[in-house]
Amino acid sequence: MKTKFITTLLLLFTTLSIAKAQTIDVTIELKKYIETKYKDALILEIEEDGINIEVEIIHNKKRKDLVFNKLGIWQSTKYDIKRSELPEKIKKIIKKSKYSSYKIDDVEVIETPTKSLYELGLDKWFGDEITIYVTLEGKII
Repeated sequence: MKTKFITTLLLLFTTLSIAKAQTIDVTIELKKYIETKYKDALILEIEEDGINIEVEIIHNKKRKDLVFNKLGIWQSTKYDIKRSELPEKIKKIIKKSKYSSYKIDDVEVIETPTKSLYELGLDKWFGDEITIYVTLEGKII
């Protein structure tokens, strides 16, 4: 009985040590990625939710939220920009669309490995709020 208990403890300790080593390796890979893609970024927080690893940074005076999978592979980055930073081309497309009666309230940029989008929060006079997505080329999706 005592031998079985000791064996179980050793197995548990070994499993925890391996898991800890893998987490450390992933964290190192995340930091390498951030140093390469977001030079001089300040890492504020690294948080794991069981599915993804979320990293909050400050880069070019903007707070950015990065999402990585459990293997440390980058999935997306999301950050706010000012309305004034939204390209005129995009503003004109909104004004000529079915959303012309809405006002652009807030703008976020979403970057993924395959595409980048603007997430626009639009408001109407009586509190009607919607969110639309626009490609960098100006296509509303």
